[in-house]
Amino acid sequence: MKKTYLFFSLALLLSSCSLTSPSSFLSDSVSSSEDSSSASQETSVTESTEVSVSEAVSDSVSNSSPEEISVSDSTEKELPDYFTIFSFNDLHGSYSPYNASGNTEVGIARLKYAIENDSDYDPETSIIVSGGDSYQGSYEGYYDKNLGPDLLSSMGVKAMALGNHEFDWGIDTLTQMIERSKDYFPVLACNIIENSTRKPVGFVEPSTIITTDSGVKIGIVGAIGSSETSSIKTSIIEKYYFSAEASYVENELDKMKDCDFTFFLVHDSINDSGGYIKKIIDSVQDDGYNFSGIIGAHSHAFEAQEYSGIPFVQASSNSRAYGKMKFNTKTKEVVNYQYVGMTSADYYVDNSYLDQDIINMIESNDAVQTKDIGLGVSIDAEFNRYNELYSFIPKSFLYEAEKEGWKGTNPMIAIQNQGGIRDSVAQGELTRAKLFKATPFDNKVRIVQNIKGSVISSIIGSNLSGRTNLTSNYCYATSDDKTVNSSAMYDIVAIDYCYESTYFTRKNIDRDDWVSLKKNGSSDWVVPDILIDYVLTSGKSVLNAADYSTYA
Repeated sequence: MKKTYLFFSLALLLSSCSLTSPSSFLSDSVSSSEDSSSASQETSVTESTEVSVSEAVSDSVSNSSPEEISVSDSTEKELPDYFTIFSFNDLHGSYSPYNASGNTEVGIARLKYAIENDSDYDPETSIIVSGGDSYQGSYEGYYDKNLGPDLLSSMGVKAMALGNHEFDWGIDTLTQMIERSKDYFPVLACNIIENSTRKPVGFVEPSTIITTDSGVKIGIVGAIGSSETSSIKTSIIEKYYFSAEASYVENELDKMKDCDFTFFLVHDSINDSGGYIKKIIDSVQDDGYNFSGIIGAHSHAFEAQEYSGIPFVQASSNSRAYGKMKFNTKTKEVVNYQYVGMTSADYYVDNSYLDQDIINMIESNDAVQTKDIGLGVSIDAEFNRYNELYSFIPKSFLYEAEKEGWKGTNPMIAIQNQGGIRDSVAQGELTRAKLFKATPFDNKVRIVQNIKGSVISSIIGSNLSGRTNLTSNYCYATSDDKTVNSSAMYDIVAIDYCYESTYFTRKNIDRDDWVSLKKNGSSDWVVPDILIDYVLTSGKSVLNAADYSTYA
C-alpha cells in the first residue's frame, strides 16, 4: 500500500510541474548537415501561436461540415502530451529508389520507414500528410495512374493538398485518381473556382477534420497557390481559376472551432513571388482567425521558418526529405518544426525492414519491371539538364518531325521550355526511366507552318551570352543548325504547353493553326516517347555529349 501511495504522489507531483525548457525534448532530433540536399533544420519555439477562430464571415462558400476522419475508433480520453504532424511534398512519382547524377531519392517505402522511425513518431499521436504534386514525374507513375493513390494509401497518408501537376493528365484522370484514394484520404483545395458558376469545384474537398487514436482533433484546410494556373496547360485549366480570397479559407476554419490544432496544407511556398500564403495569413489574422502551422510545397525548397508567429515547413521534393511539427497538446505551443533530409543510410535500408505491401506493389508493377531495361544505346558522359539536354530534346523533335514527313521548303525550329526539363541523364546505357525522368511531362508535340523569324525571336528572346540556341526561358534547335533569321519563314515544332501559352497566342499564332505530330499518322507523339524513339532509331550505339553542348 505504501508503494502504491508513493507512486501516486510522485505522479501527481510530476504532472503539476510546468515545462521550462521545450528544447529539452529535441535531444533525439536529426542533426543538421552542411549538405543542403540531405540537411535537417530544426527550430525550437518557446512562444505559441494560439488557434483563435471567430464567427463566420463568408456566405459565398458552402457551410457544410468537412468529413471527419478518425485514425481509429477511439473513445474519449485524456489527450497525450504531444502531437506531431509529418509531411512530404512534391513526390512527383518517386516511388522507387533512385541514385544518379548526384540525385538521391529514397522512394516511398524508405520515406515511410524514416518517418516511422523518427523519435517523435507515434501511430497514436502522429499523422502523415502530403503537400501535393504526388503522382506525375516517373515512368511508372505515368503508365499506371492507380499506383500512386494506392501507394499513398498504404503509406498511411491522411490528407493531400492538390498540386498543379495533378492537373497534367486532365480533369477526367484527376477525378478518377481522387476517387481511387477517397476511402483512405481526401484531396484538398478550398480555392479552386469554376469560372462559369463562381463557386468552388466539386471534385476536391475544401478541408477535413481528423481525430488521432489518442483523441487529438486536427482541422486541415487545403489550398493551391493562386498564381499556379500559369504552370498548367491552358486547355486543361481554362475553365477554372485559383482564388486568392481569404473568405474560402475562413469558411473552413469556421467549421473547426472545436479542433485542438488547425493546419493550412497549401501547394505553394512561403517565399513564392506571388505571396499567396502571406496574403492569406495576413487576412485571416486580421479577421480573428489563425492556424497552428502551415505545410507548404511547390518550389522544392528546404524551408523551415515562421511567418506572423506561425511555423512553416516545406521538405524539398522527390522523397529527399520529410517535414514535421511537434506540438504540446496542453499549451498548444509548437515545440519544434523542421525538415529532415534523407541520407545515404536511408537510401540503403534493406528491403526486409520496409513495408512489404508497398515493396510488393512496386516490384510487381509492369511498368516498374520494364523501366530499367537497357535500350542498347549509351551516352559517353552525363547529359546535364542545364546544357546537353537543352539541345538533345529539341533535336529529337526535329528528328521525329522529319521522320513523319514534315520537312518542307521552310527550315524548321523546335522549341522546348526550360522548365519542362527536370533532371540530368547519367552517363552509361540509357533506359526508359532515365529518359522519362529528364522530361516527364506527356506534352503532345504540334507543328505550325510559315511563321516569320522575327515573330519567333519576339517569343523566345535572344540567345544568352556564351550559349547557342538558348534564351532566358527556352531552348531550341533549327534544321539548318543556324540561329533564328528574323527575315526567314519557319515551321515551328513545339509542345502544347508552349503553344497554348499567351507568349504564342498574343503573337497571333492561334491554337487552331497547330497540327498534331502523329505517330505513323495515327496517335499523337508525346515528349517521353519521342526521346525513346529518337534513341532507338537513330542508328547510333553511343551518343556523344559534345554533339549536344549548348556552350559557344
